Amino acid sequence: MIGFVTFVFRPRRTPRWIQKTPWAAKASAFAVEAMHQIASERRLFFEATTVQFIVRMIDGATVNFAFLAIGAPVDYGICLVGVVIGSVSATIGLIPMGLDTFEAGMIASLTVFGVPVEDALTATLVYRGLSLWLPLIPGFLLFNGKCCGLNQQFLRSRNSLAHHTRRINKDQELAWVLALDCPHFDVIHVG
Repeated sequence: MIGFVTFVFRPRRTPRWIQKTPWAAKASAFAVEAMHQIASERRLFFEATTVQFIVRMIDGATVNFAFLAIGAPVDYGICLVGVVIGSVSATIGLIPMGLDTFEAGMIASLTVFGVPVEDALTATLVYRGLSLWLPLIPGFLLFNGKCCGLNQQFLRSRNSLAHHTRRINKDQELAWVLALDCPHFDVIHVG
């Protein structure tokens, strides 16, 4: 964190290896520009911070209700700290969506505050089920066009293109099918 602040507020003191590495220099320049934009848009920064604070408060209440649902009442402050530490550990971790890192951080912090491990694990899994896994189901269905007749034009064009790729060998056909299943890719190299 100290290094990041140093890079942002004193870009002339950026270590030479970052200045010489193209991707690191580009990331450092991006971070500097983002921080300058945040500093110039103070109202937007305040609004975003307020909304994030409210979201965390609601998440703390959700964890508190999860504890009440399993019959192990826990103080709201402990639930809030558990969610915040879980979110920090998910942010620091390299795993997408904080899988396992969020749960580990939350369970560890709840246990430190005196919550039995069994109750902390159960409430954490209930919370993650409600906040992460349950919303993924309709999102998955909407993304794949299986809900409400969405994406029909995309599916028709996909079937037409897949028909034309039958003449291409199996590896190239697999690459086309994978490319068509992920429409957010801009450039697909098949060769």
